[in-house]
Amino acid sequence: MSLRQDLQKTSSRRRRKEIFIRILIGIGIVGVITGIIIFLFYIPSLRISEVAIAGLSASDEKELREEILEKLKARRFLILPKDHLIFFPKEEIQTLLANKFRVKDFEMEKDFPSGLKISIVERKTWAVWCLADSNRCLLIDREARAFESAAGFAGGAILKIIDARNENFLGKNILPDKSFEKIVFLIDNAPKRVGEEIKTVNIKSAGDTYLLYVKTGWYVLIDDETDEKKALENLYLALNSEIKERKAELEYIDLRFPDKVFYKYR
Repeated sequence: MSLRQDLQKTSSRRRRKEIFIRILIGIGIVGVITGIIIFLFYIPSLRISEVAIAGLSASDEKELREEILEKLKARRFLILPKDHLIFFPKEEIQTLLANKFRVKDFEMEKDFPSGLKISIVERKTWAVWCLADSNRCLLIDREARAFESAAGFAGGAILKIIDARNENFLGKNILPDKSFEKIVFLIDNAPKRVGEEIKTVNIKSAGDTYLLYVKTGWYVLIDDETDEKKALENLYLALNSEIKERKAELEYIDLRFPDKVFYKYR
């Protein structure tokens, strides 16, 4: 073997050794970084051990806390715990809360070192919505959102909405915003302007015509095209003119037309 060949062989051996050492160093660095990451995830003082929830009833609070803690028990990539305060699955919990129809709004904040605070605003019952041909009922809020099933409704302590459409509105709005706002306006203002309280609303099968029944038994007829402010003034004028002496005999007043009022006696 010549001197040149011997030098080449020695150089090749040295390069292989250097590559091997570099690989070992790389593996060592990756191992150290992985170990540090895992250690950070498993620091007991930074793992969520308390979930404080405000704004719910005791039973709902307990149920929600259990659902959240169950999600936090899971692991990322089968190794990393999800209950780390810094790296917890915020989006998953937000989705969980957003899918609770009773929850209108919420805020979530970290409470170091090992707590999570959740403040919830619940939807408030404004009326009970029921299908006309069944006992299926839902609670709705003032924004028309149906958020919870309800037992069959009886009594007059709360507004009742009877719907001829055969649809399931749970988690949805029962009417478009503008249509519902017309109804809300008349419900809010009729007692003050004309001294009549609306107790029941009937939605016709087409979904764009509404019968608003007052406490004394007759009803007001409006639709999606009705100008609610003009309708209220027309109602006031009608009840204080030719209808005034025969109001007890009324069957309905049709307020769908801005410049005309139609009415019928029983």
